[in-house]
Amino acid sequence: MPRQGSTFLEMLQGCREGNRRACGQLIESYLSLAEFWIDHYFPVLSPHRDQVIVELLKTSIVDPGGLLKSFQGTWEREFLREWRLCTLRLCWGRAVYVHDAAPTPLLRDQLAGLLKGFPLLHQQLLWFHMCRFPAGELAQILSMRPEVVEPILSKARARAVETNLPHSSGGQIPTMPPKLLVEMDSEKSENCVSIRLLSKIIDGQALWAEKEKAEGHTADCLYCLSNLTALKETILKLRTLPAANPLRIDNFLNSTMGRPEEKKSFGAAVGKLFKRV
Repeated sequence: MPRQGSTFLEMLQGCREGNRRACGQLIESYLSLAEFWIDHYFPVLSPHRDQVIVELLKTSIVDPGGLLKSFQGTWEREFLREWRLCTLRLCWGRAVYVHDAAPTPLLRDQLAGLLKGFPLLHQQLLWFHMCRFPAGELAQILSMRPEVVEPILSKARARAVETNLPHSSGGQIPTMPPKLLVEMDSEKSENCVSIRLLSKIIDGQALWAEKEKAEGHTADCLYCLSNLTALKETILKLRTLPAANPLRIDNFLNSTMGRPEEKKSFGAAVGKLFKRV
């Protein structure tokens, strides 16, 4: 939720108009999320994190073809789904120049085979485990007792070894390649569950019939499973990550939009740019 009292839509519109205060609110509200995604999914980029964030903010806020211009929704969680995907896509493009990808990464069909037949809640558990979330957070995100987690992981380990999945020879469940998370976005079909309905299910606000239908589809759909786990991850991190340091917010704002003395001319230029597109 945006800080400083503005609604999400007010902040979004202000950013589109090149308003410095609104852009500062966006950075304040979501900087910690971007930092988490970079450090967690692309630790090889952690030494370059600030440079990646500046590029992310510039492409999202200033670029007329970026996220703020292309986003058509009106809801914060829909925006954060796109913000996360934008971050992962940018990081993947930078990571391949810094570090060679694993020679035998997990493939999409191998992931589907590993998850096949597990109940949806267990699929989510395995997904988060493959994304390197520790056992304590797994239990917290999914409201599962810790003693329930290990038997599910043991069954998945056995299946990984049996089907000779990459890096499973030591009895390990393969990790989730970040590239696969990015590529999953192309799998959306007309039957896929909306972000709003997935959010209603997470919040316990969905009707029983729509919840049953959506969960039945998600158990067989990697795209919707990816969205469901991403939402749960984002909701948890919004609640638990510490607020961004005000000095870092100012530094990123200056790097993105120029210093305060440049505000008038830069803001006007950005506003005109958005209007022309």
